[in-house]
Amino acid sequence: MHLKYPTVAPADFPQPSRPLDEAIRARFHSAASSSPWGWGHTLPLGDFTMPGFLGTDYLTMVGAIDANGWWPNDLTGLSIADVGCFSGGVTAILASRGATVTAIDEIPEHIEQCKLVLEALDLSEVRTVEASGYRVPEAVGEGTLDGIFLGGVLYHYSDMLTGLMTLRRALKPGAWLVLETNADEDEKRSYANFGRFYAGMWWQPSVAAVRDLLEFAGFDDIETQVFRRNRLIARAVRSDREPPFTRGLPYDLGDVHDDETRTLDAGVMEPATSLLTRIGMTIRAIASRLQRSRS
Repeated sequence: MHLKYPTVAPADFPQPSRPLDEAIRARFHSAASSSPWGWGHTLPLGDFTMPGFLGTDYLTMVGAIDANGWWPNDLTGLSIADVGCFSGGVTAILASRGATVTAIDEIPEHIEQCKLVLEALDLSEVRTVEASGYRVPEAVGEGTLDGIFLGGVLYHYSDMLTGLMTLRRALKPGAWLVLETNADEDEKRSYANFGRFYAGMWWQPSVAAVRDLLEFAGFDDIETQVFRRNRLIARAVRSDREPPFTRGLPYDLGDVHDDETRTLDAGVMEPATSLLTRIGMTIRAIASRLQRSRS
């Protein structure tokens, strides 16, 4: 665990051009009550604050991303997807900075909340799409995005690696992915704890695992920062390099032969494997290689 986390100024939230009347405030509360998880982001909307169970941590998160310079201050002309937008807190910030935003969420009640926020802020150019994170390329088109924001979503994927590979397909070459995720703060050992669906999460990856997942999904220039306890932000750039292994994926990537040599050092699995397991894996790998060499 980190002893000290960075001190950053929270990002400003865009403000409505006029006070929100009682009718639209009532619609906010109605949308919250009709959602199985209530309202998401706490939104400071002038003299009206809509409370959400996620609070205002998203403003600190955006502030940390800003402080790192991981996306431009002016997003004018950039096509960006907010994947897992929930109630649209980050969607609204990105749109207010000039981006052409597609807000994507698989929960219909979340999309309705996001639409209401966009209406209150007169951000009519944002497109909302009800779709799984695995369907982003179909929703926006292959290779069309300048950037993707993936906030609080990675650990909700049942298959984190496939999720990242899928997002990569929607990005232009050289485009960026910025993500925020729950994470174990281990920066040396690569593993993911099974989350047992605590708070809806399947996994709790270590910091090292997030970096590995991004690398193996076809991203370069990977940067990470633990910005508060067990919360990680990361930035990576879509590489021209394809993922090195294509076997075992839920969709066809063509040639199933490996582009890289597989290691026989089971020690890279630490701390997930015991000494006996490593010895057994190594023996089986050597035996398999000897058998292939004789055939």
